[in-house]
Amino acid sequence: MKLVTYLSGDVERLGALEDDHIVDLSEIAPDMTSLIRTGKNSLEKARRVLAASQRPERPLTSGQLLSPLPRPLRVLGVGRNYPAHANEAGVGRQEKPRIFVKLSTSVIGSGAVIQRPSHVSKMDYEIELAVVIGRQARDLAREEALDAVYGYTIANDVSARELQLDVSPPQTSFGKSSDGFCPLGPAVVPREEMDWQGLRMRTWVNGELRQDDTTESMIFDVPTIISHVSGIVSLDAGDVILTGTPAGVGAFQDPPRYLDPGDTIAMEIEGIGRLVNTIG
Repeated sequence: MKLVTYLSGDVERLGALEDDHIVDLSEIAPDMTSLIRTGKNSLEKARRVLAASQRPERPLTSGQLLSPLPRPLRVLGVGRNYPAHANEAGVGRQEKPRIFVKLSTSVIGSGAVIQRPSHVSKMDYEIELAVVIGRQARDLAREEALDAVYGYTIANDVSARELQLDVSPPQTSFGKSSDGFCPLGPAVVPREEMDWQGLRMRTWVNGELRQDDTTESMIFDVPTIISHVSGIVSLDAGDVILTGTPAGVGAFQDPPRYLDPGDTIAMEIEGIGRLVNTIG
């Protein structure tokens, strides 16, 4: 089941993707966060609605999908969590996860335009498996961390490299938090329906394959990340954690290959779908 937030007219509604159609789930919950908070009972109701639908009545149209979680309270990220990416950046393996913050105002959905700020010329892409938290969580042991996961989606951790790499001290969170710098989507897949391990992740820029790896390559795995983060800050239903990107970002190619207006970035993670955005 692929849970989405979509526009029906000017109204945000909860739904599920079925091929190229949307099944409305607003009778179950008004929005994704409410659905998450109500837990497994609401998921079972959603499955029954999907099973009863003969033919979805809402064909998916361009610009209709929003971020599955349009306004998450917290968006946290893990830097340099794939060995090949750490190597291309010229840094070694870290002893603990390196955490940064993305403002929730940076979140947009698949199909949206990412506007390049006027002060940014080194705009870059990063495909990431995004973990959606399903309940309040604090000080979780690694062994219980996955119980706090609701599901998974795709994130593009868009970055202004001049703010992250060219100044001292680095302004990582600031350089990753401009409006539109956190596309999420197209859908959230519940944890019970997919395993985070061994998922193939790929990024194309204007049709050219740039990133290709699997989540098996993570230095710190999903349970370790959740345990570490929850030991520092409280987590709540609907929070999002980005788990790192593999090698192939634009900044570390020779010469660097940054994003320009008109470029299209397509990201795909096995079992979730495809997140597509253009640069404005």
